[in-house]
Amino acid sequence: MPRFRVFLAPLLLLLVACSGDAPVPENTPSLTVSVAAPVQQALPQRITASGSVAAWEEMSLGVELNGQRVAEVLVEVGDEVKAGQPLLVLDTRALKMELRQAEAALAQAEANLTVAAANAPAASA
Repeated sequence: MPRFRVFLAPLLLLLVACSGDAPVPENTPSLTVSVAAPVQQALPQRITASGSVAAWEEMSLGVELNGQRVAEVLVEVGDEVKAGQPLLVLDTRALKMELRQAEAALAQAEANLTVAAANAPAASA
């Protein structure tokens, strides 16, 4: 119980010290506001400036056609084209990757067939 009194006494002194009302200055403005009447003014419609224009951030744009990315566009808007003339080149990287995956799946299936064929006579005996 004596330890409790040691901590209680400073706490009570702190509460008593903080409970007093502090004087508030009466003539202190809290916010200054200026008021002006609206005025119509003419502003210049054109500003002349000189300088260089450069891309802030370069971005590579791509177009997909039936799930395939377009690698190169061979004609521009307004160009005259002939029947059978290629208009664009598709990116074949995705197709080549799909072909390699299909070939790997085929090789795995053939290996499974070989193992199954080798195990078949042993299972029937």
